[in-house]
Amino acid sequence: MLHLANICLFSLLLVNLLGLTLATGLWLRQAWLALAAGPWLFCTAGFFVESFHGLGALAWTWPLLTVVSLVLLLEVTGKTTLLRPLDQHLELADWKANLSPLLVPLPYAVFAGLFFYTMLWRYTFPDLDGSSEKLPDLSYICSYFPGGTIPVRDVWLHPFLSTHYYSFQYYAAALLGRILGTGPGTAYNVAFCTLISLAGTAGIGAVCLATGKAWIRALVSVAWIVGGSGVTLIIHFLTSNCGIWETIRFIGCDNLDKAPVGTFLADYTRFYTPQGLPAPMDLPGEPLSYSIYLGDYHPPLSGFYLLALGLLALNIWTRSASGRSLAVVGATLPWCLTADSWNVPLEALGLTAWMIYNRAALYNTGAWRWLLAGALGGTLAIYPYFKYFGVAATDYPTVIRLVPWRSHTPPLLWLLFLLPTVGLAVSALFSRNHSVIALGRLWLFFLFFSEFFYVNDIYSGEFLRFNTTLKWWPWIAAGTLLTLGPRLLELDPGRWIRGVALVLVAYPLFYIGDLGNNWLTNTHKENAGRLDGAAYLAIDHDHLLLDYLQAIRPGVVVEHPELDFTNTSAMTLLSGQRAYLGWMGHEQLWRGYQPEIQYRYDRLQQFYKGDMSDAGTWMTAQGINYILWFKQLDLDPLWEKVDSTLHPEYTWHELYNDRGHRVGLWERNQGGPAP
Repeated sequence: MLHLANICLFSLLLVNLLGLTLATGLWLRQAWLALAAGPWLFCTAGFFVESFHGLGALAWTWPLLTVVSLVLLLEVTGKTTLLRPLDQHLELADWKANLSPLLVPLPYAVFAGLFFYTMLWRYTFPDLDGSSEKLPDLSYICSYFPGGTIPVRDVWLHPFLSTHYYSFQYYAAALLGRILGTGPGTAYNVAFCTLISLAGTAGIGAVCLATGKAWIRALVSVAWIVGGSGVTLIIHFLTSNCGIWETIRFIGCDNLDKAPVGTFLADYTRFYTPQGLPAPMDLPGEPLSYSIYLGDYHPPLSGFYLLALGLLALNIWTRSASGRSLAVVGATLPWCLTADSWNVPLEALGLTAWMIYNRAALYNTGAWRWLLAGALGGTLAIYPYFKYFGVAATDYPTVIRLVPWRSHTPPLLWLLFLLPTVGLAVSALFSRNHSVIALGRLWLFFLFFSEFFYVNDIYSGEFLRFNTTLKWWPWIAAGTLLTLGPRLLELDPGRWIRGVALVLVAYPLFYIGDLGNNWLTNTHKENAGRLDGAAYLAIDHDHLLLDYLQAIRPGVVVEHPELDFTNTSAMTLLSGQRAYLGWMGHEQLWRGYQPEIQYRYDRLQQFYKGDMSDAGTWMTAQGINYILWFKQLDLDPLWEKVDSTLHPEYTWHELYNDRGHRVGLWERNQGGPAP
């Protein structure tokens, strides 16, 4: 029954996405672009509206939206003629020719294939735990899930507002779940697959428009989805502990122990380690393939999507001079501000370079008006974001600075890690094609920019550039592959450049072996299909507490706090409750290290040690509804001491007690849920 229910959910989602594509296609008139841009435009409209008035629960809308989607599908395939009275205004013949899945099947087939490939990972490993950034990502989604007016309450730090600066994709995931009637955990996993599929479809669409040769389309597309870094293959000759992670975290890897090359690179790395630092510079880069494996619903996914969407729209304009596609290009920059602000400098520089290169065509045809209209429209649509989120972002100030000399990447490691990207960009300079040469110069400029500039955040020492390379290098590599890959492979077969490009595009595909080996050998598949992400909590006695929390009224919950990257707050979030305190380090980072957060952590530690004599009074004053006792940290000898501090304000509800391990919660007396 579990798998059948999931099939029904996927079918419902895909039908509605198809309907959204067809509706968007009435304006954009291009299947690739309508499919890639439609959901994002829909979510933009929702975000704008709910910034003035939250729409609450939306599960009642999916039957209506499904009916509309089916009507549009029947209409575009010629099965019905309900829209014929509007033919004069909608130009239905052109719409059908450009959007019908029967006439233009490739975009829809690509999206479906990407969705089910990505879902293979999330379906097999659906847990939303503290091993990476899944719980912070989930907390954002949970904050938007009730459908309140934006900015909404932060479920990780009740009752403060959630006004962090890269939040749009979390709103989109919550909107998806609210419409389909799922819980936040399921919305996380399904939205993850949807966003990956949209990004992949946009990128593959750009490739398909750049070349008509099937083998080039296939090769570059597969490299975009599952390709690794420049050390994908050679990493196996460098370290005895080789896995997916080592390929991505090569620069800064501390276990290059295989002689002779691995030990040589280890010595080389130590030579370049800045004096005074305990370790070499840690400079990662997570390509799309690794993001799919990892499963974090993190802002770089939006960065990949907006990059691919912009390239797709530009290719359409180049082929057809469609002003509407340029409007989409113009909107990508303000969208980037809301979803992946780290990559705004790259988006802005890339768009500026393109406009300069195409200035004559833009001016002579008046196409610049469409570009400007898209930028202004996108900015207007996210005005509420600037009003609330832009101000709050000052708590986490960032500025672009020059990289200190001692923090540069060791040259040999830089070349090895970015070899496909560097190779394609340099090869383009010898192509004898003006536009290809210009692209090569552009991507080399971006590589230079990422090496000599960085976004200064809270990190320092060996982690000074960590966040910058983590986000910038994969973005640059993806853009280089999607733009130069198909163009270099289309050169005269006699040209040496084509052979070099073939090797550079195909080489990262060895990463498929690492991905496949990980999927096959990973034995933690016991929760497959449990897309709510909570199955790992529902073991032994803990499932009683999870079920109980899901059944009672929503409120503010306290549990024994732990450090970041643990499962603390998972029980609260996955049961649909609100946390008094989530991961302290993350909330401090987001909120400029306000003392209130440390105060909460210290007081809760004091409480769970039994050292807070006035716990009942204090918890009531803080608006706490439920106090959990279920962790291994919650020692039974302390229970009576803690319990005595909570009377008469709270009553104990015991769910399990065996061999000194007690599971239950205290519930506030004569108090409803927190506001």
